[in-house]
Amino acid sequence: MSILKAKKISYTYPQMSSVHHAAINDISFSLDRGETIGIIGHTGSGKSTLLQTLNGLIKPDSGTIFLHEKDLWENQKEIYQKRFKVGLVFQYPEYQLFEETAYKDIAYGPKNMGFSDEEIHSRISEYAKLLGISKENLNKSPFELSGGEKRRVALAGILTMEPDILVLDEPTAGLDPIGRTMLFKAVTEYQKKTNAGVIIVSHSMEDLSKMCDKLLVLSGGKVKKFGTVKEVFLDSEELNKLGLDVPMITRVMLELKSKGLDVPIDIFTADECAEVLLKLIKRGGSND
Repeated sequence: MSILKAKKISYTYPQMSSVHHAAINDISFSLDRGETIGIIGHTGSGKSTLLQTLNGLIKPDSGTIFLHEKDLWENQKEIYQKRFKVGLVFQYPEYQLFEETAYKDIAYGPKNMGFSDEEIHSRISEYAKLLGISKENLNKSPFELSGGEKRRVALAGILTMEPDILVLDEPTAGLDPIGRTMLFKAVTEYQKKTNAGVIIVSHSMEDLSKMCDKLLVLSGGKVKKFGTVKEVFLDSEELNKLGLDVPMITRVMLELKSKGLDVPIDIFTADECAEVLLKLIKRGGSND
């Protein structure tokens, strides 16, 4: 059963805006509980606009967004409460941080949901630990923190509300490998605990190949492809036409295949690649 469904949604920015065009056009897809969908596309393809429609920051001009099979905009007075169900972490976390300490910033969401101080403290302790946020940093102004630390505080502020759907816009941009690993581990652990649906926008095909079940490909505000990771990445010709790439591992496998080596092309991670190459070396690179 889908927990979030977009049905033929479109949105055009107002004419007085510097951007006057259909940012998204006739987009349809669905997200199941426990599923992770990655969204890829160039700048201007409609990714950010789409994300903002999913939790009611932008109301589509046409089409419907269903949250738990109910029209998100059925009752506009309830839209604020519905946003607690769809947690959106922006690409630039400083846009979401405003309290005098990181602790108060993380507490803002659950406080507005009506949780007790005891419950809020318990949730902050749990998710700060999951994200590697120290007690020292919890007591600092969020603006004293590094970019990576701000990213984790912003994510903790969403996780403490325990939304049914977690939406991440370029979550690892600018993070070092340790920060990337920690963030994705936290998302995975949260998903295991809550069975939440996750939507990730990223330019990193490697990250998406590891994290996602399906991929939604956008271009010019329209859906060009929606399918499993394997289905999308194996259509490298179509992605190239759109100016997009496939994971580096896939490119390596395609190159080896073109040279006559008997290797699978439907692998996307370094571990899988290493296993294939070891087998190839053991048999001397032959096709037998």
